Formats: sequence, C-alpha cells, structure tokens
Amino acid sequence: MLTSPTANPGSYTVTVSVGSLLDSITIYTDTVNQIPQVSLRLPETDTLLELGYSMDMEAEASDQDGTLEMLGLIINDSLVLSTFGDPCMLEWEPEIAGIYTLCAEAVDNAGDTVRSDSIEVEVFMQEAYGGVPHAVPGIVEAEDYDLGGSQVAYLDSDPENQGGIYRQDEVDIAAIPGETGAYYVGWTESGEWLEYLLDVPDGKKYEILLQAASASGTGEFHLELDDRIITNHNFVEAGGDAQDYDTVHIEDLYIPGGLHKLRLHIDQGGFNLDKFEIRAYEVHILGLPEKMSEMLLYPNPARSELRVLLPDGKERVAEIWTVNGHLVKKVQLGPGTEQVLQIDDLPRGIYILNMVSDEKIIRGKFVKH
Repeated sequence: MLTSPTANPGSYTVTVSVGSLLDSITIYTDTVNQIPQVSLRLPETDTLLELGYSMDMEAEASDQDGTLEMLGLIINDSLVLSTFGDPCMLEWEPEIAGIYTLCAEAVDNAGDTVRSDSIEVEVFMQEAYGGVPHAVPGIVEAEDYDLGGSQVAYLDSDPENQGGIYRQDEVDIAAIPGETGAYYVGWTESGEWLEYLLDVPDGKKYEILLQAASASGTGEFHLELDDRIITNHNFVEAGGDAQDYDTVHIEDLYIPGGLHKLRLHIDQGGFNLDKFEIRAYEVHILGLPEKMSEMLLYPNPARSELRVLLPDGKERVAEIWTVNGHLVKKVQLGPGTEQVLQIDDLPRGIYILNMVSDEKIIRGKFVKH
C-alpha cells in the first residue's frame, strides 16, 4: 500500500527497484477539496437605508488547503465587486428604493464556489404626506406625518391604528369630537415618534406652538431636527379632559434654510396631539430689539447646560440677566465659537444672555426649566 506524499490531485510516476531490476507505474491520486470559508462582515444584520445615503460592505474569506482565486460582493445575485485577495470592501449607494439581498462569494483554486449567508437591506425613500413638504411658516397637522412606514416616518408601539380612521398604518388616529374633518393622534406611549419633512425658506429663529391635551398625568416630548436634539423635554399638563387642547409654546429655535426632518419624540405618553404651528420668532421684552442676533442657544429650554454658538471665536464675558434687569451670573470665557454655560444653579424662568466682547454685545434669550 502506498500513501500519497502530496495533497494535490494529479498523475504521478512511481519507480520501484529491486537489485538490478527497475519497473515503474503511473498512478493517479485524488483528494477531497475543502471549500473556502466566506462571510459578509458588513452589514452585520438586516437593516434600513435611506435613499441618497451609502453603507459599507465588506467580505472576508480563507482557504485551508489552497488559495483563493476570487472574493466578491453580491447584490441581488449580481457580482458588483471582486478581488483576488482578502478582504473585499465597497461603499455602496443604491440608486432606487427597494429590498436588496447582499452576500459574499469566494472561489478557490480548485474551482469550487461558495456563498455566505445573506443579509436584507430595505432602501426607503421618505416622503412628505401629500407629496409636498410642510411649508414654514405654517400649520402642520399631527396626523400628516411622513410616508415611509414604521421606523422610517414613525414609530408606534402597537400594530394597529387604535382610532381606525384617516390612515391605514400603526399610528393611532381618531376624530376630534364636534369638528368635521379634524383628527388627532392619540394613545401615545413613551418611545413613539413622528417625523415631518419641512421646507424652510430662510435660516432664522422660529417658535413652535403645539396643541396637545391630557386628561390625567403629565406628558413629555422633545423635538429633533435631522436626528439632532434641538429642545429639552416639553411638558403637557393634565387638564382633566383629553379633548381640552392647550398650547405648548417652544421659543427661540434656530432652523437653517432648506429641507429638514422634524421629529416629535414622545418621552412620556398619555396625551393627544392635534397640530402645531411654526412661525418666525419675535421678541418683545423690556425694550430689547425685536430682531435678536444670530447667536444660537441650545437646547432651549435648557436644564443644566446651555450651549452657545457664536459668529466668531473672540474672548467674551457671559452675562445672564433676568427680564427685570438683575444680573444673576457673570462668567469669563476663553476664545472659541462654541461655549458651554452651567445654569443648573438658576431658578426656572426666562433670562437674557449678553455675550460681551471688546467690540460689541450679542444678546439672546433662553428659558431655564
């Protein structure tokens, strides 16, 4: 019995000598090829991707008994990129919305091909309800959140529309009693959210007046703009009637011009939402000019920290005044366009912030919660 000294399949000549006698024979060896190991490292799990954005794809592979001839990335059964080495990487930006199946493929020197487990990516396009983004300034009905589905345009904790009218998805919508064609979003729970595409003509400060009602218990929510938190928690006080709508006034919000996504995130549910108005912010306090500076204060209202974005990096003194003209805090600041003021020692109320440099004073207003 002869044992092959090689793992490579093929034909070999074996020569045997006994004394002066020589003889040879050709034998053929055959081995079982071990297929390559291949995996898709990125993305790791099924995921969502908004149209117009990109994601990283990455594949890796190894071959225990040979070499890799090809490592590639597969999208919907089509090879989109291949390499002769490990790893294989691609920044992928899809051109149309839809569901895509992604995997990796490897081929070894024996010609064996193997694919990894697949990942599904849903590419979505978020659109305004009715096809046109909400104009700013203007009124936005709470039930007119964007199109795109769950985890794209909204997040609701139960699978049915509890009110059963107006729209056929999971968000809970009901009719406002006594008003024809008027609706509200209700049955709100903590962690839910709604998004609205806004068309903002000019970058400046705005205020939002939101109509909400709570029969019992205090509701809470905050706002985000393009995935960035722009307010602290706002409170919906209990009024004893779930249809007795009161105004929650959010002041002094700087919104840049252009198209933006506004998210209303519910931190403590149990209240109803009717609508909200976005309008230009005007200030009328103790003789201050109506047009405040473009200094940006956020979050506003604030609890413990107030961040200040300034037009230049000059050294300044921060002065905090009450609306009655009392200086309550004075802080020397170093150079920089972004400053952080600690305000947790201030009582709740409305304050004027003066940012004083050698050249001028920049004023702004904020609310301490």
